[in-house]
Amino acid sequence: MSTESNPAVAQENPWADPAFVATYERWADPTTANLARIALDRTGIGTGSTILDVGTGVGALAVPAAKRGCSVLAFDSSALMVERANRRLVGFSDARAVRMDARAFDLDDDSFDAAFAIFSVTLTPHRDASLREMVRVVRPGGIVCVVNWATRYGSPVFEIVAQAMEQLDLLPAGGMGHQIARLDEGQLSRAGCVDVSVEPIGSPGEPGDMPAPTEFLKELSPLFRVIPGFSNLQPAQLGELRSLIADKVTHGGPWNLEATLGIGHVPGN
Repeated sequence: MSTESNPAVAQENPWADPAFVATYERWADPTTANLARIALDRTGIGTGSTILDVGTGVGALAVPAAKRGCSVLAFDSSALMVERANRRLVGFSDARAVRMDARAFDLDDDSFDAAFAIFSVTLTPHRDASLREMVRVVRPGGIVCVVNWATRYGSPVFEIVAQAMEQLDLLPAGGMGHQIARLDEGQLSRAGCVDVSVEPIGSPGEPGDMPAPTEFLKELSPLFRVIPGFSNLQPAQLGELRSLIADKVTHGGPWNLEATLGIGHVPGN
């Protein structure tokens, strides 16, 4: 996969930018996978279960689910993400990734034992439609599981950059554009789930979760092109930002992952 970045593509549709996807796989997927494994543990999903992974990315949940002996169908709207997920699923005969629209699944009713969405549908404007679709395709008595960020900007790396840009007055009017809406029981209940539970989950930050302070901005810049105004920063502004971020990474933290896990059940017949 080429890692040459196209800033215009990255800002309009980051999942279509090879550099964004490669950076995401290197730095974001491992931490996402930690929380995906917690979701699998909490739901008790194991060998023989049929799993749908909605908005799979590069397979943060699909791969560990396949390793547990599940039959996995994962999907994403990004062709590049699907390609990377399928490469990681090679060797699992009953696991694959496809392209699909998260607003209307091209799947039959009652097809899966469980459906998971790890940092995907809750970040989209069509969240409620996607949650209803997850309920529709899970059999009666099955599980719908959603993991959502519990902090304003999600991943700690975005929190670091957002704070630095705010401090240097580099964000345009409107700031980051949006903040992450919290996950609550009502969202799953309205989608059709019963016996809903929502709990905080997380994992401690590890030394290898982020680049070195002096390399942080350079290494992760393809991800940050989605931040309003980032692509238009001038060299002097980037220099100030780089210095402030390095200081925050060195002296800040701990940079823990904070998320919310929601689990609901599809009503039985």
